[in-house]
Amino acid sequence: ILLVIDGLSKRAGRRDSAELNSDIEFLSFMGYSSKSARLFLIVAAHEEFFSPKSPLGIDSTLMAQTLENLKIEWIDRANIKEIIVRYIFKKNPRQQEDVKKLFSFIKAKLPHFQFSENEFCDTYPFHPLIFELAEKIKSKISSFSVLEFVNTTYPKAASHRAISLITIDAVFDRLEYEIRNTPSSQRLYALYSRVAEEAIPRLQDRFRLWGKMLLKATFLFTLSDRNPTVRDLTDALLLFEDSEGLSYNLIGMLLGQLEKAVEGAFTTTDERLDRTYRLGSADLQQEFDRYFSKIIAQISDSDARLAEILPE
Repeated sequence: ILLVIDGLSKRAGRRDSAELNSDIEFLSFMGYSSKSARLFLIVAAHEEFFSPKSPLGIDSTLMAQTLENLKIEWIDRANIKEIIVRYIFKKNPRQQEDVKKLFSFIKAKLPHFQFSENEFCDTYPFHPLIFELAEKIKSKISSFSVLEFVNTTYPKAASHRAISLITIDAVFDRLEYEIRNTPSSQRLYALYSRVAEEAIPRLQDRFRLWGKMLLKATFLFTLSDRNPTVRDLTDALLLFEDSEGLSYNLIGMLLGQLEKAVEGAFTTTDERLDRTYRLGSADLQQEFDRYFSKIIAQISDSDARLAEILPE
């Protein structure tokens, strides 16, 4: 008998501590029984579910006993991407050639697009950035699963035009409820809502959708501790006009309008296409840490000047 139990992490969100402990006790019993019975048990859950210090309120002693009856196999996030690319996004040679042509088209429209042809082809019809930010987003919104996101979103991609990739704003749409109800992101979400209500209506009608997409992308970049430039945001959402050379300038103009509409809503640096956008006020200590980390990284361990600075 093969018994597969999935979705434990989702179930945990709807159970109180007593009910969760009953679930764990059942898993412990099934794991113990599988040692002597003709039973193969596979249980899938997010890593925090099986942590001995689980934040879910599970009895630590009971969890420890359960782990003794189960063999834990941790799946690295890089492996998850490989599984998705190999088994969900698999493409035949003709499809690969078609996607390469699409990449060339996008690269012509957005010449600063930073991902390689291979990265683009591997993750198509999803934007490669989703996988780059997934781990950071997961660290802030624990319920986020890139595999679940792909499984639920991928079927819808069939109805899209070939050029319409699943971009980072779709991740925001999927997680908005969790973001709104996660204490650590509520303050940032409140600012997002304020900008959406006050700034988006001030844009021209034809640019309001793009403005909303840019705001969602900026939110997720900020949540991921990244400060995107105008180019980064344009490329993240694959926003371009039919005219040559106007895309980055147009997005810079739209971001400037959002910035001016709500005073203090963004932290910005640099100018024009190098201008970076962060939703909310940057933490000064974090900025200092990043600044000095960059300087330290440039100093070689063999630098003779270190002897003058460091105590013996």
